[in-house]
Amino acid sequence: NTVETAERTLGEVEVGARLSVRLTQLWKSLWQPLEGHLDSSLPIDIAPVGMLHAVPWATLRQRDGQFLCQIFDATLYIIKDTLIRFQKQAAGQNVLACGTSSAPGSLALQGEFPFDDHLAKLVSQLTALPGVQSELAIFTSPTLENPTRQKFLESMSQPPGTLHLAGHGFVIESSEGNGFRAGLIFHGGGAENILFARDIAKLDLSGTELVVLSACRGGIGQSEVSGNWSSLRRSFIAAGARQVMAAQWQVRDDQIPGFMRRFYQLRQSHSAPLALWKLQQEWIQKGTDLDLASAGAW
Repeated sequence: NTVETAERTLGEVEVGARLSVRLTQLWKSLWQPLEGHLDSSLPIDIAPVGMLHAVPWATLRQRDGQFLCQIFDATLYIIKDTLIRFQKQAAGQNVLACGTSSAPGSLALQGEFPFDDHLAKLVSQLTALPGVQSELAIFTSPTLENPTRQKFLESMSQPPGTLHLAGHGFVIESSEGNGFRAGLIFHGGGAENILFARDIAKLDLSGTELVVLSACRGGIGQSEVSGNWSSLRRSFIAAGARQVMAAQWQVRDDQIPGFMRRFYQLRQSHSAPLALWKLQQEWIQKGTDLDLASAGAW
């Protein structure tokens, strides 16, 4: 419900009050029982399972209006598969930024996937993302704008230190698929320009320190039998990336360029998790419902 409310908030400002209420409810049920046992001067490690992957931890809200990222000044580490302490590291020198601003258009699939109709309908509803151009302008290194899937894969012959991907991502709500539940859509249309999660997992990202998925719902997926979640985020971890920053729900195209510009400014002197944590603190201070929804998405 919190995720769905947050997504509606992005398009309807008046729904924002409901988002605040839900964030307070989450605080009461998830965090309040732990408060007396935690030292806010220390980092907090969270190892979520199942639906807890969808919780916007940074924006859990106390009744007095304070948010978790405002109370805990240290980084909140979201631990996925291994317990890794992220040290303060300079941003990777080798940065590859790739963005798809064009609308994907219609999609003709050949019956290979058990949810063709769902995917084709979703893709047909996606619009152009003009904010992607502004987002790519953040980077001083050469960027890839509107590449095809093949062009992107060719650019990955050497793993970049930082990989920034902006565009349309998707999650198909299906009980079938075996790795086809999530993906990224590249320029050109057609199934040949979709990079599915299982394809991403086969990439060699062993030299990549950080992947930033500037795409809707890159961090959420479907529960597996083990209680883990299939998502774009997990597929990049499987490929060898050390850290992945991804959105839990839909993000606004007009807000992302400013959000990312500030993230990379903070990234110059902080680890990626701490840079994001500080960015969320700043974004919440703006005080609007849309800014709260954007801050809580990551």
